[in-house]
Amino acid sequence: MEGLFLEHVWEEDYRIDQEAGCTTEGSKSLHCTLCGEIKEHVVIPALGHRLTKVQAVAATCTKTGNIEYYVCNVCGSMFKDVSGITGISQADTVINAAHKYETYVLKATTSQDGSITKKCISCGDIAYAETVYYPQNVALAMDSYQYTGKELRPEVTVSDSSGKVVPASSYTVSYSANKAVGKAAVTITFQGNYTGTVTKTFVINPKGTSVTKLKAKVKGIEVKWKKQAAQTSGYQIQCAVNNKFKGAKSIKIANNKKKSKTVSKLKPRKKYYVRIRTYKTVKGVTYYSSWSGVKRVTTK
Repeated sequence: MEGLFLEHVWEEDYRIDQEAGCTTEGSKSLHCTLCGEIKEHVVIPALGHRLTKVQAVAATCTKTGNIEYYVCNVCGSMFKDVSGITGISQADTVINAAHKYETYVLKATTSQDGSITKKCISCGDIAYAETVYYPQNVALAMDSYQYTGKELRPEVTVSDSSGKVVPASSYTVSYSANKAVGKAAVTITFQGNYTGTVTKTFVINPKGTSVTKLKAKVKGIEVKWKKQAAQTSGYQIQCAVNNKFKGAKSIKIANNKKKSKTVSKLKPRKKYYVRIRTYKTVKGVTYYSSWSGVKRVTTK
């Protein structure tokens, strides 16, 4: 007796044999529920990537950022270019650019401090900051000089508001009216980390003279001196009974070419101390030389 055969009972739906991936094919088939025989085998196409665009994170001076890229929601692959879907294992990163420093100089004026700052142009980080103290004190070596017939150039010293000396390379010096008797000017012009000008003045006094001879007179003294006509208007003589010249008699001689003068109306038979100096009047201001050495004589 021949055996009896049952007919296949096929599954109603396909059984997944291999899941399809983003870039790999899968497969499915129909199976007999009784014997497992496969009736039909079907290829499942690759699904393809399902991409989401990820915005770039900007790099800072101290933190790493990344470029704009795409990530697959299915497999997690990352892509920098979706044309052709060229995958990469991870998103490209942008290495931090590091600080980009520039130096900013705020020049000190003649009354206000300045500064030197090294600052990052990207994030504002300050790597270096220094105060430029303003030139508070400008001093000349001397405030008055004696006429020499040559230009006089007193040395200039500048110190800042912190008390330190400002180097000479930070300013230039020019002189005017610095030869003849009168008021001379010094102009200090600042440069480099400083700006502005300061003008200082000094005085040029006439060259002095000296008493060459004293001759006693009745209630008087004849005074002779060395003529000093260059840059002078005349002479001033003082006679006193004490060497401090307290209460001295003063005689002005408005002639720079004279070399002698008789001083009268003094006390008889009295010791007198005598000295002389030159003077010059410039623009209404009278400038005097130093007093000569003192000589003495007794009147008749």
